[in-house]
Amino acid sequence: DLRMIVEQTIHNNDFGVKFTLENFETEAPIQVDKDRLSQVLSYLFSKIADCSLSEKPAKITLSRKDGYIRIDITGFGYSIPQPLKTSLFQKFSKVLLPDNNKREKTGLELSLCKAIIESFDGTIDFETLPEGGTTFCIELPEVD
Repeated sequence: DLRMIVEQTIHNNDFGVKFTLENFETEAPIQVDKDRLSQVLSYLFSKIADCSLSEKPAKITLSRKDGYIRIDITGFGYSIPQPLKTSLFQKFSKVLLPDNNKREKTGLELSLCKAIIESFDGTIDFETLPEGGTTFCIELPEVD
């Protein structure tokens, strides 16, 4: 159940930002390696926390479409520039993302996240919010 994995990941870590959960009222059955998915979610939650520049809580939303369960992880504040869409998940791509140390990132973590999600026959992407902020989007096949 994706909902349970999300809740456990939030509970087991301190991301320094509050997360609100939306559309989590029903089960979201998926077939994945729970530890690997938790690893991906932990990394994405921490990046969203780093990008959150406002007091507004970050948001995690579940939805269903065409046999997939989608999880959107949204932080409000810093926007990842849309032109990075083609390179953000590639190995060794150089991206300056805000974090506590303002370091240049090499893209290894996000490329690993992509490899893990694709091993589950899923996809990962991001969207830049016009009002400021970023949403990481993961789609995973739903199981009956």
